[in-house]
Amino acid sequence: MYVAGAITTPPPPPPPPPPPLANIAIEKRIFASSVLSSEYFAGRANDGIIPPDGSRSSTFISANVTGQWLAVDFGELVTVSSITLYLRRDCCGNELVNPEFRLGGFDVSTRPVLFTYNFLLSQTPTGPGTTGGLISFLVVNGPSGSSSRTTGRILTVRNGNINTTSSMNLAVAELQVYGTPAACTLQVMYGAGYGIDSAALSTSSQPDEGACCQACYSSATCLYWDYVRSSSTCRLKGDQGDIIPPGQSIPGFYQDGDRVAGAKRGVCTYDMSSTTQSWPDPNAIVVWSGPNAFGSGWNRPSQYWLTYFYKIYTTSEPVVNATFHLRADDSGVLFVNGRGLPPPNTGFLYTSINLVAGANMLALRVYNGQSELLTAAAPTASTITIYTPVISSAIRRSITSTTNFIIIATVATA
Repeated sequence: MYVAGAITTPPPPPPPPPPPLANIAIEKRIFASSVLSSEYFAGRANDGIIPPDGSRSSTFISANVTGQWLAVDFGELVTVSSITLYLRRDCCGNELVNPEFRLGGFDVSTRPVLFTYNFLLSQTPTGPGTTGGLISFLVVNGPSGSSSRTTGRILTVRNGNINTTSSMNLAVAELQVYGTPAACTLQVMYGAGYGIDSAALSTSSQPDEGACCQACYSSATCLYWDYVRSSSTCRLKGDQGDIIPPGQSIPGFYQDGDRVAGAKRGVCTYDMSSTTQSWPDPNAIVVWSGPNAFGSGWNRPSQYWLTYFYKIYTTSEPVVNATFHLRADDSGVLFVNGRGLPPPNTGFLYTSINLVAGANMLALRVYNGQSELLTAAAPTASTITIYTPVISSAIRRSITSTTNFIIIATVATA
């Protein structure tokens, strides 16, 4: 429980096991840079049908142009384990040259020129394809210095024939993506509750937090859940907006050592390494609450909008004089264990941040005005660096080596 600025809670147990792997690409929203004709539309590539040898039925074929791409929007944050792409089965398999797969949070349909804002999967096989062949590989997190990631919302495959004079189609007989939703694995916070209990959509008894999360995931109306471990009470909740729970200073999640809470929706991650080479950490991951951080027109982010990002950070020992860098477009405020820290006079640099032993609630309140989101940050040396390169906000920490520190849920209020 939260008492006088300290948290008495045991270290979090391991997360519940994920559900069995499945082909999560089937009939998801899919779109392409072009199509050869209406017969070969993008949805042919994820309809679950692999055409027989010699046939191009149920096949996506792009226009005869270099660098064409196909993208799948899973509609939520997912963890991808493997990808299999079936090439065109009637002819011309060699037209697929050095395919480029990317996974991240940026919806390339909003501004295709920024497709590199999703993370390049470095395990992709190279070379030309073969008629009736397939490309299959495991997706793993890359080593330090690599952009490769296993989680994201948008997957793109792009024909690598961009440096040739020959125009070629991108043709896909079927795209299979095996993985699991991240809602009940990555989007869980131990030592936290959510919202007001009296406004819960439903209350039930569940054997553990995993079952409570699955109940929310299966509900059409549930967006958030929290689970009281001592009583096995599971509450499913909707988005409570800017309602502030009793005794708290901000809406949404709050500290409670007897609870586990989570969100059905996660954040979208963006690879900005190409624009951050001068930062001390060039591998910084940036996040926003949706896939349209750099959208234009009707796809642009909501204007005059507050978004909250949260994370429970557990440390076995107190951390003293940490340095926290936050840059936000248009502004941002850091909350540590429920206390909002006054924005510093110089940029968004917070110094001498202290964390207690046990669980700490870190929250960012970010405001977006009218412009497209774009900003940056950099850490300085200290005992621990909590680092936030931002497209409106993100967190990253370093203790001798860089480790991802992902914000997992948001509450957005106009």
